[in-house]
Amino acid sequence: MANRSKQAVKDELNKLGIPFDTDDYRELCGMLEAATVEDEQPASPVIVHIENRIKKRPTFLGDSVRNDRDKQFLNAEISKRIYKGKIFSITTKKYCEVSDEGEWVTTFDIELKE
Repeated sequence: MANRSKQAVKDELNKLGIPFDTDDYRELCGMLEAATVEDEQPASPVIVHIENRIKKRPTFLGDSVRNDRDKQFLNAEISKRIYKGKIFSITTKKYCEVSDEGEWVTTFDIELKE
């Protein structure tokens, strides 16, 4: 991107309604940059929610077994083509409560890149 002339920067500032009383090119560019950065809003991330439900059995289900099953489910889910190269972060929420259907619930929040 080419540098703007001092008059072009002044015109931009006038168009945005920003008052200025200096003639220094660097200060004018700094004011213009600050004004345009404030206007830009960061894009909200796309978050996908998926749930893994494990049927609760009358026998003891250890945490390591549940973690392994959740890991297998998550790996199978994120290996799908729709998520290739788009995953930014993954958040896991485990609920130690049993749902009304009698299942352990683990929720995964997958944040995708733009």
